[in-house]
Amino acid sequence: NRRGLLFVALLLSTTASAQQTQPPPQTGTAVISGRVVAADTGKPLRGASVTAGAAEISGGPQKRAVTDADGKYQLSGLAAGNYRVTASADHYLDMHFGQLQPGPVGLNNPVRPIDLHDGQLFDTADFQLSRMSAIEGAVIDEFGDPVPNVSIQVSQIQFAGGKRRLMPVSVSSGNGPQPPTDDKGHFRMFGLAPGEYYVSALSGAFADPNAAGGFGVTFYPGSMSASMAQPITVQPGHDVTGVEF
Repeated sequence: NRRGLLFVALLLSTTASAQQTQPPPQTGTAVISGRVVAADTGKPLRGASVTAGAAEISGGPQKRAVTDADGKYQLSGLAAGNYRVTASADHYLDMHFGQLQPGPVGLNNPVRPIDLHDGQLFDTADFQLSRMSAIEGAVIDEFGDPVPNVSIQVSQIQFAGGKRRLMPVSVSSGNGPQPPTDDKGHFRMFGLAPGEYYVSALSGAFADPNAAGGFGVTFYPGSMSASMAQPITVQPGHDVTGVEF
């Protein structure tokens, strides 16, 4: 009807007007620069990505730069404000500026926001990135034979619902979930940050709801009870090998 058409026209007009009056993205004259190197060798990391976003806004717009052959980068045209700066590179763990080590941000591993003024050059936003770590080993059955096609899960103790719980950690190969054990029962879970992990083997319906048979969920070093599981400590940039259970 006519009243409805008028309402729609008014709504479209208001929306268009609001879009026209929205301010353009803020730009400025401040600059953040620095260098990204490998923590274990000190060699520059070429092609590393460095981003800066408003410290108070998660998921907001970001400025991005890529390091050159010397590991150097520059983020220019920044407006005055507080920024959280993050560096990342293939096969290395992400780091936020100010962190003492890679991994979750917390009281013992805080982020240091960079407070910029108009025209300021902050040229010491340097990063040392640690290589991703891995847990590697094999799964065998009660006769000592290798068990293929078993899914490996890594977990950490976290506080959830006011209790300490064993919570799975999402570990991706970059191309999706990491593969199950091979024909020799071998596995390698990579892309891990430093910390303590609990490793378990899942097969049959525990790994795939449509599957049949398989073994019960087994925790390293060989128990079906989570309370008997032993943690595996992963150090920055180092793999843990020989984890057989």
